[in-house]
Amino acid sequence: MLTGRADELVDGKLIGWAFNEDNPDEHLVIRVMFGQQVVGSGVANVERVDLVEAEIGKGDHAFHVTLAPHISSLDGLMVIAQSVRSGEAPLPIASSDDRKIDTLLHAFGERYDDALRHLKSEIDSLAEQVAEHQDQPGQSVDLPDDIADRLVAIESRLDAAEVFFLRIDETLRKLTVEKSQKKRKRLFGIF
Repeated sequence: MLTGRADELVDGKLIGWAFNEDNPDEHLVIRVMFGQQVVGSGVANVERVDLVEAEIGKGDHAFHVTLAPHISSLDGLMVIAQSVRSGEAPLPIASSDDRKIDTLLHAFGERYDDALRHLKSEIDSLAEQVAEHQDQPGQSVDLPDDIADRLVAIESRLDAAEVFFLRIDETLRKLTVEKSQKKRKRLFGIF
């Protein structure tokens, strides 16, 4: 199955990704249409960090397609992913709401990464202090009096984070299913 999305138009280039789930090593050809006119084409073979992290193949399924100079917005464009074996499929174009959600998730991801780094640093510090204490049983080592409390607090924060991420994951899954169903209905002309 061919999947992907056209994300945004930046400096005359359409940026997005396309992937063949049935043939993960294939790099799809991208054709951008404005009405009956081809206004750009390229190959989805650019590596992108978020695709690596999402395990979309090897992460090298992004595209940057230079469009004809008269194209200045995503309005009226149709983006088609083509596979040698699997045919072709239109790719959705991210709406402004999609881009806002992406921006919010990216900001959240950065805050989450910072919090994890801080948590790891705190755990490493505690581990070093405990290791020093264990390596030198005859010597007095100044350990914080609140080690047990700090470990309980860390465990509590990890538990809360896990619940939070499960909720986010479930919400995103529901939004994806709802959006997919709406697009199918419109695509087949049911509504």
